[in-house]
Amino acid sequence: MVVFEDVTKIYDDETVAVDGLNLTVERGEFMVFIGPSGCGKTTTLQMINRLKEPTSGRILVNGEDTRDMKAVDLRRNMGYVIQEIALFPHMTVGQNISVVPDLLGWSQEEKLERARELLALVDLDPDVYMDRYPRELSGGQQQRIGVLRALAVDPDVLLMDEPFGGLDPLTRDQLHDELKILQDKVQKTIIFVTHDMDEALKLADRVTLMRDGKLVQVDSPEEILRNPNDEFVADFIGSERRLISPLDVLVREVMLEDIPKLGSDASLDDALSLMQEKKTDYIAVADGDDFKGMLSAHRLQELRLDTGPESSIGDAELITVTVDSRETMMTAVHRLAETEEHVLAVMNRKGKLVGAISRGWLPDILAKELWPKEAAGFETEES
Repeated sequence: MVVFEDVTKIYDDETVAVDGLNLTVERGEFMVFIGPSGCGKTTTLQMINRLKEPTSGRILVNGEDTRDMKAVDLRRNMGYVIQEIALFPHMTVGQNISVVPDLLGWSQEEKLERARELLALVDLDPDVYMDRYPRELSGGQQQRIGVLRALAVDPDVLLMDEPFGGLDPLTRDQLHDELKILQDKVQKTIIFVTHDMDEALKLADRVTLMRDGKLVQVDSPEEILRNPNDEFVADFIGSERRLISPLDVLVREVMLEDIPKLGSDASLDDALSLMQEKKTDYIAVADGDDFKGMLSAHRLQELRLDTGPESSIGDAELITVTVDSRETMMTAVHRLAETEEHVLAVMNRKGKLVGAISRGWLPDILAKELWPKEAAGFETEES
């Protein structure tokens, strides 16, 4: 449990970043802070682990005032994940996960067992990934390792400051799904900062919306959508979240259009480099307009292990499940239900790849496309 008691942060230039914050984050709760730039959400997060000190008030973690703890001990026992995850390039995956356990004096056996346990939690085969280096991982895989590193010493509280902001939408979407599954397994108190309302609505047990250092509304995603406190909240949610039938939402309206592509004669190393550059876990394989399929980072790593990094993408088993861009999302839902794949390639009427859509986007679409802000009684311009 994390409790803010009348917490205020004023900087030396007299800027009030956080103003009289009173809030309780329950044990095991997934709380998301959101608001405009400069609203105080990141400052609030950083005061929890004392990267920034409150000017007044106090913060309690599991009943203990953080000011009574040594800052270094507080941070070592509290997970912290940021957008630029900064894995140590000279360390293997196992060693990166074990950084804090190593500082705490864990034995080699304990560190190895914990790293393998955590990798298995996110379906990364320890036998495949333990001895790999960050340069051998896709952007999404690197971010997963960053989350596991934050969980290594089994902290009660996990702080996450826009951890997926630099990733492409397909990979970010998949990590949202995996984080929700992981939270069901580990039941940590997660405090998550984002500027993306769709991300907040998808992940949060409760959403804390801030403005000018103050709380504006703290509610479940459903309640914020149904009953925004005022016009500012309604505007921030966005008037594009209108009520329409899911039968009327076309795949082409919600698909991701800019899919990284490689030819089938490219090497697996080329594929990995592109995934790292674009911060994605999926690329399209196409020879000109001849679409071959989608290659996932998971399948790429298997191939690198089996056939070597110089082998051709053309030898890979690709994801070839597709949907027509003119179809509705209802069709896409049924297509995803028929397959175990996470992603669908979207084709136009000429059979050319024009985008992709993911199973995890369905909650986002319900929030963004199907929910009426107007139903809450606010008639405002689009934000």
